Amino acid sequence: PDCLRGKLIAPIGVGQLRELIYMDFSSSNTPHFLIGGTTGSGKSVTMNAIILAMMCLYDPNEVQFLFLDPKKVEFSSYENRSHTKQVITEIEEAIQALELLVEEMEQRYRLFARESVSSIDQYVEVTGFVMPRLVVVFDEFADFMEREKSLSGRVESAIMRLGAKARAAGIHLLICTQNPKADVVPTNIRNNLPARLALKTADHHASKIIINEEGAEN
Repeated sequence: PDCLRGKLIAPIGVGQLRELIYMDFSSSNTPHFLIGGTTGSGKSVTMNAIILAMMCLYDPNEVQFLFLDPKKVEFSSYENRSHTKQVITEIEEAIQALELLVEEMEQRYRLFARESVSSIDQYVEVTGFVMPRLVVVFDEFADFMEREKSLSGRVESAIMRLGAKARAAGIHLLICTQNPKADVVPTNIRNNLPARLALKTADHHASKIIINEEGAEN
């Protein structure tokens, strides 16, 4: 439908007045998404509902997903689906994939410059070439950030670069954690994840990490 063209809509739920609540990854206000909540808060159900809804709304040539799944259980059902670019279960391989995504972003910007455009939508409109948006989904972000410093530093560096400028290139981050602590999701990463969804958190400290205020613990 025309209402979806040039956007990447992620349905999140239904409001009290039965209105659809959604976010748009293509918007400069919500290009990357942080979801946090304690065990049993519904994080996996929410995350899978968002992913499946986007797969229903968009064709595989419009959006592709890269799943980073160190626990090897959350995203196995997405393997071999037409919307799935890759499911990666090894930490080192996942970090390499993130760094390759930074290269993909830079390559897309070089293509844009050649056509004198500044975004993926303008590029597709001017050239007629297919260029899917890419959504990178982290199952449990703590698995990446609680590693040795050399590995977590590479993750942080890649996310900082993608978070700062990947939106116009059509690359988006969906980061999930049941362990929202300052050392797992540090301020410089949080600042690059402007769309936030807090499910029930263990305490008010975790709530502040996700949505900058208390309340999600209730």
